[in-house]
Amino acid sequence: MKNPFAALVVLLVAASLVLPASGRSSENFANKGQVELGGMLNFTSNTRVAAGSTGDASTTIALTPFIGYFFMDQFEVGLNLQLTSTTFKGSTSSDYTLLLSPAWNFKIRNSNVTPALALLVGFGSTTTNGGPAASGLSVGGRAVAKIQVVSNANLHVGVEYLMNTRNPSGYSGSRDGNNLLNFDIGFAIFLP
Repeated sequence: MKNPFAALVVLLVAASLVLPASGRSSENFANKGQVELGGMLNFTSNTRVAAGSTGDASTTIALTPFIGYFFMDQFEVGLNLQLTSTTFKGSTSSDYTLLLSPAWNFKIRNSNVTPALALLVGFGSTTTNGGPAASGLSVGGRAVAKIQVVSNANLHVGVEYLMNTRNPSGYSGSRDGNNLLNFDIGFAIFLP
């Protein structure tokens, strides 16, 4: 692998699946009354190269904190805040998306892995260089493996698809926005 970060993620996931789950099992997680706190941080630098010439670079920083509460065993309702800032050719675009994420967590007996499926529904807004905002509904889904690495902490590895509507104020045409496919890694603690 050319990307050392990707190699580290693969190594951590493989190790957590192979190592014995003593003291770390899905029975300790996804129980009624638990709170899950966590987040993800992403940094991307993208430089276009055409015919051997390097173009302008774009830089994206994304922060996604979240909190979840288990209303019953295995059923969690979470709140996610996705904050993204992109800079390209001196222009800066900022986006926030607030998402409600009801999720079902699938306990696997004698395992430290808890797969989960979540529905994502929320609202977001984008501004560029402080100009007028474009906003709208965001809808999608997420599949994640929550891997218990210590007694009260999980490594999250997953995939997410999100359709963001970002229509300018007063816009009456078809949907403007973007469709995002994200591969995520994050970390969360759970209490009690």
